[in-house]
Amino acid sequence: MSFAGREPLTVELLYQRLEERGCEPKRSGAGWQAKCPCHGDTKTRHLYFKQGELRTVVLYCFKGCAFEAILHSLGFEKDHFRLRQSAGTDGKLITWSYRDAEDRLLYQECRREIMVEGEWKKSYFQRSWDEKSRRWNNGAGAMQGVVLVPYRLPELLRANPALVVCLTEGPKCAEYVARCGLPVTTTAGGAGRAKATPSLPGYLAGRKVAIFPDYDKPGVAHAKETRAWLREYGVLAEIVRIPGFQVADSHGDDIADWMARDLHTAAEVRALAEGVVANVAGTMAPLETGERREAPVAMDEAAFYGLAGEIVAHLSSSSESCLAAILVSFLIGWGVGLGRGHHTRVGHTKHWLNEFTMLVGPTGGGKGSSWSPVAKLLSDVDGAFGEEGVLTDLSSGEGIVAAVRDPVVRTVTEKGHKAGKLFENTKEVVDDEGVGDKRKLFLLSEFGTVLAVARRQGNTLTGRLKEAWDSGRLEIGTKERMRATNAHIGMITHITPEELMARLSEEEASSGFGNRFLLVWTMRRQLLPHGGKLRPLADLVHVLHLLKDQVAVDLLQRDREANWMWEGIYQDLTRPKRGLFGKMIGRRQAHVLRLSALYATLENATMIRPPHLLAALAVWEYCERTAWFLFGRRTGIDVADRIYTELLRRPAGLPKSAIAELLGGGFPAETLFRSLMMLTETGRIYSERQVGHGGREVEMYFAIPERESEEPQYLAKATRRYEEGAPEGWEPSEVLEMEAE
Repeated sequence: MSFAGREPLTVELLYQRLEERGCEPKRSGAGWQAKCPCHGDTKTRHLYFKQGELRTVVLYCFKGCAFEAILHSLGFEKDHFRLRQSAGTDGKLITWSYRDAEDRLLYQECRREIMVEGEWKKSYFQRSWDEKSRRWNNGAGAMQGVVLVPYRLPELLRANPALVVCLTEGPKCAEYVARCGLPVTTTAGGAGRAKATPSLPGYLAGRKVAIFPDYDKPGVAHAKETRAWLREYGVLAEIVRIPGFQVADSHGDDIADWMARDLHTAAEVRALAEGVVANVAGTMAPLETGERREAPVAMDEAAFYGLAGEIVAHLSSSSESCLAAILVSFLIGWGVGLGRGHHTRVGHTKHWLNEFTMLVGPTGGGKGSSWSPVAKLLSDVDGAFGEEGVLTDLSSGEGIVAAVRDPVVRTVTEKGHKAGKLFENTKEVVDDEGVGDKRKLFLLSEFGTVLAVARRQGNTLTGRLKEAWDSGRLEIGTKERMRATNAHIGMITHITPEELMARLSEEEASSGFGNRFLLVWTMRRQLLPHGGKLRPLADLVHVLHLLKDQVAVDLLQRDREANWMWEGIYQDLTRPKRGLFGKMIGRRQAHVLRLSALYATLENATMIRPPHLLAALAVWEYCERTAWFLFGRRTGIDVADRIYTELLRRPAGLPKSAIAELLGGGFPAETLFRSLMMLTETGRIYSERQVGHGGREVEMYFAIPERESEEPQYLAKATRRYEEGAPEGWEPSEVLEMEAE
């Protein structure tokens, strides 16, 4: 910036003030560099100044600090200086800096305002920053070869992924909205250039986006085009309707006008942004770019077979949650309430009827309301379990063992003399009576926090939970040794997609912790401002009470027809799937087995029959579609996933050096090499040699966009087998199961 002062501002005076402030000015070419007194960086000299023409001083901060702020921090009054645009002409230049993900300056959008015949005239242009020469490139060709990025990209990447992202038409409005504490961005070029920043959908993948339009015809058209473009990539985007604004032919009002002129608060702006996207249906791909996946809509009606369906229909009148969440919550609560006796078996391995679930959905998506009607029903069936069996706090492996711990009994030996004779007596002393009722249901509404705690070094929570799902035998090898046997533990947890992605580590997914949970996508199904209709529960309580006390057998096995269906789908249920998605559904046959047994108990059946198996498969298919929606083609290897995402954003391809630079380093070169090899071998990327600058050959890498995963067909295949019926004389084949394993 160039300034002409009413009091003379000289390079010498500026140098002196900077030196007094400890900014360490240092000669640099024709000028000087110093640490900027504004943004507090004590290491890097971001401020540049030199002598300009006509007794002016050129002053610029490479971090984008405003010139008024720089001068004020050095003790100069703002009105002592004015911007000099050209000799004899008053004017000003306003700039907005665009930076890459590593916070490096790339280019600026500039607005020049010049007074012409008593009227301000505006013109816009872009200029790129040349780091090598440390100067701006202006004029024609200034932006050639520059990668366009979203405005305020570093702030966007640092923001909490659960927050709504605001998208404005220009950077001026973006700066106003940024004051409200919400992440905000915009694209280069303004109205009519919605797709001018090709990387924008990639950076917004998995986010909810509120679009604030300029209220004129070009601005509204631009907002609609932007919304359609983002939705093509699965981004949840909606246009904000600003109260009181009317669409003008041109030069309409914008969100900055609404805030500045009408004095609206930051809370009001946040309410506008959050309100417009609160009930938008989910079609986003939570983590990846270029891959569109739809959230599950509803469970197949087969899941609502028999008494389970009647119960869900009865309870749903007082819950805003979706039917899938109510059903799974009931099945898990019922299974824990039944206790330890009922089970099914695979070989020598017993599968008890306790299950875990993660209800995954956006904040306010109805996860919490899925449990309350179920809790009332189960509490009326078994008061003891309802009062003491549901726990809402869990943070360590010790905590879960303590909740179901065995008694601690030690033997004490007493020695003495009596009537001249030595005697010795032994007796048992109870140090801890333990827990009598080991049916425990953990209801965790903030499971993201639990996962964060579980990642701390030395925390044993995930190990103990795996033991609880598998066998019910848990042990803590501390100095005060605790043990639990025959524990019967279920879990219903609530988590948002963003928390799940951030908190579930690759190790937890790979170790089998994640695949012990039924993933259930949960959305609000209806609005009940007065709590809905509370239907009488007495009849259901009576039926469930009878079933609980009179279940015919402890060991539940499939009948002949169910075995015929099971053999037809067993290979599909056990076939390995690639990536993190495959790891998260790795126990699907075990889940189907337990669910089918739960349905059998609701009919007091002595065997698992075909309708029970079909119902279990319907539940599982919904869970598998949820897993695909959440994890898609992610490999579970962070570097490989980042490489694939970056290549999807850049159809022109990247050389290995550029990939390494984009990833920012922090890992061995061998990791990059192995990740590229793995992606190539699994058909996600390919490479080819091209002639680069200077005639040298460069190996370029390109992403291969993935197709949608095939819909699970377990239910359809099992239904066909059921309709065909087992051939006469058919007997179950143990060999098939052994080969599949």
